[in-house]
Amino acid sequence: MLYGYNKQIRKEVISSPGRYNFLLLENMEKEIFLKIYGGQELALLITVLLTILTDQLSKFLIQRAMELGQSIPVIDNIFHITYILNPGAAFGILANRTVFFIIATVLVVLGVIIFYFRSGQKKGMLPVALGLLLGGAAGNLIDRLRYAKVVDFIDFRVWPVFNLADTAIVCGAGLLVLILWFSEKEKSRDRVDSDANG
Repeated sequence: MLYGYNKQIRKEVISSPGRYNFLLLENMEKEIFLKIYGGQELALLITVLLTILTDQLSKFLIQRAMELGQSIPVIDNIFHITYILNPGAAFGILANRTVFFIIATVLVVLGVIIFYFRSGQKKGMLPVALGLLLGGAAGNLIDRLRYAKVVDFIDFRVWPVFNLADTAIVCGAGLLVLILWFSEKEKSRDRVDSDANG
């Protein structure tokens, strides 16, 4: 049955409804919660929250410990921690387009959510890939809403300074490409097998 009650319990619920109202409500809430947030959805939510938390915590620590424009060499001339405020997109492109980036980020977030729930493939690493994309986009969106700029600090000297949100977006996008590629490859193999058996 829906909530796993046996016949005896169902008879008692019918005969004494007041006694079991709270129990029924509690079990319904648990089942709804597990249906919404169980399994892959829970993995997606956890990845998003961890990505945002890690990104915002790293930026908070940088802002507390460093002056704007300060650069600390970790490996001299190879890897530095450099605190800047980036008015553009990832890696500094399209500077001073704050409203555009806020709208674009919201649209991307909505697009990723719609893609996930309409996708027939919710297994494997897909929730992690989309969680990294969502969390990274949300992390930079928080900065734009607070400062109209993005806090960047990871500096490899030969590449524009970036942050953990940018890293999450790139990793999520790369992982998504691999997932879709392997999925398409598997579908093609299944079609070949089906044609061969047919």
